[in-house]
Amino acid sequence: MNLLKINWLNFALYDSFTGVPVSQPNIYLEKASILFNIGALYTQIGTRCNRQTKSGLEEAVNMFQKAAGVLTYLKETFTYTPSYDMSPAMLGALIKMLLAEAHECHFEQTILSGVQNEFCTLAKVAQEAAKVSEIHLHVYNAMNQAPIKENMPYSWSVMVQVKAEHYKALAHYFVAIVLIEHQLGPHDDEDKQEKALSQLYDHIPEGLTAMNILKDKQQRTQLGKAHLSKALACHEEALRLSSLCSQLKQIDVLQDILAAFHKRALLKFTQHQKEDDFMSKAEFKAEIILPPLSRVKVIDLFQRLGPLSVFSAKQRWTAPRKVCLTLEDGDLGFVLKGDCPVQITSLDPLCPAAHNKSATYSAGMQKTYSLVCLDMHDDKIAKTQKATKKLSFLSWGFRNQQKASSTLCLPTASAGKPDSSKLFLSPYNTLASDSAMY
Repeated sequence: MNLLKINWLNFALYDSFTGVPVSQPNIYLEKASILFNIGALYTQIGTRCNRQTKSGLEEAVNMFQKAAGVLTYLKETFTYTPSYDMSPAMLGALIKMLLAEAHECHFEQTILSGVQNEFCTLAKVAQEAAKVSEIHLHVYNAMNQAPIKENMPYSWSVMVQVKAEHYKALAHYFVAIVLIEHQLGPHDDEDKQEKALSQLYDHIPEGLTAMNILKDKQQRTQLGKAHLSKALACHEEALRLSSLCSQLKQIDVLQDILAAFHKRALLKFTQHQKEDDFMSKAEFKAEIILPPLSRVKVIDLFQRLGPLSVFSAKQRWTAPRKVCLTLEDGDLGFVLKGDCPVQITSLDPLCPAAHNKSATYSAGMQKTYSLVCLDMHDDKIAKTQKATKKLSFLSWGFRNQQKASSTLCLPTASAGKPDSSKLFLSPYNTLASDSAMY
């Protein structure tokens, strides 16, 4: 009798997350693969539903729940599959994600027709948003487990974080609206509002009750501002997380939604931004003290250069010419006026030195001279007195209508007769002295 040779039939599949092929001569692997694909089809149908209508949201919720049911059956029935996709850790994370999507669609269905601006309705919406955020946080924790963290798509993980922060921000926002804009009125049901408020918090600080918060306007306002601040922080965190993923940054609809909700929370926070501060009062008032510039005696930094009206580019001086002055009876024949450079204000033609020794007639100049003093001694003398003191003259000149001037270089004049050795000194010899002022 010939024995029949049996050829085993291998069933193969490729993991969707790792791309690694898996084959096994077991019909149960093929059954598990079919169930996994059925769950994937349910999720695709759920994402294709019209989430702008109530019926579309209901169908989406139903599809995500069915997908979660198929994966749950697969996890409980086929416990020893070699596929990474159907490992208990991966199936558990996928089931949590599908249930989170179902809760999100249900929340969208709740607010589809708008949120009624009423105390209990807003409190209920806040709790629904907080639940959606909590579920997405559990999904994120499941995705970051060691067995599946390496193969989980990065965009999935970031998207779950963004949704957790986004819905957490919505929860804080609606609670803030409840506390700030819905003060307890005489016709409101206190017991109903107290119950709704007490259900919002796990615990209330010692010394406070839900009724005390409802009746205390200041306490409600401060608590509402705190919730608005937290909502802003969560919205900003959602925007930050979405900017970290290049794939999420390319989804314009997601970025627009996050920015719109952040702007709404920021606007509400700005409306109630005024701080309840103390009344300002102070005994001291700061005043402006001007510097006493008029009482400070200063020396011009450019004093040694001479007056700007004389020593400037506007004045044109001729080449130096030497003139010898000789005192006659203690008189030079002219009168000086002003400080250095002094001016010749008057000529004395009756002076004995006028016709033969005075610079007025020796140089043939007019009587409007500018006399430049190189070295002025400390001898005190009246400015209008005739020049009899010791002066070291460098030059003098006169200004005509064309603002041209002639320059005369003069030696030292003394009260006695002139020293013949000083009659024709070079004007540049005196410039080497440290006492030169101009």
